[in-house]
Amino acid sequence: MQKGDFGGTRGTEGVDPGKFYSSSMAQSAMGVTGSPQNSANLKGKLAALEELIKNLDEELNMHKTAVGQLRSDKEMIESILTLKTQEVKKTLTNELFRVCLLYTSPSPRDSCASRMPSSACKKKKKKK
Repeated sequence: MQKGDFGGTRGTEGVDPGKFYSSSMAQSAMGVTGSPQNSANLKGKLAALEELIKNLDEELNMHKTAVGQLRSDKEMIESILTLKTQEVKKTLTNELFRVCLLYTSPSPRDSCASRMPSSACKKKKKKK
């Protein structure tokens, strides 16, 4: 793997950046002065970044779990709503059928409108 021209390796591990640049040029290009204090500061920053990455990874995994649970809940709610919708549709269809039967059924006072043959109805009218 090749890095840029900041004194990194060029295809082999362990190549001294001083071979390509002077030591001071490589350090200034990388922003390192070489002091023990600066090295400790960089190690502290690196440790803090690693801790931040670990925390963000844990948080990301927590959110992934929550999203999975929400998707599962959504699917369950959709299936319940589908069943309830089918029940309501069936109930409304039955109610509509019942209302239509009530509307089209003859009145008990109207003997001619009963379900007897039409000739029977004419005989009843003549008798009156």
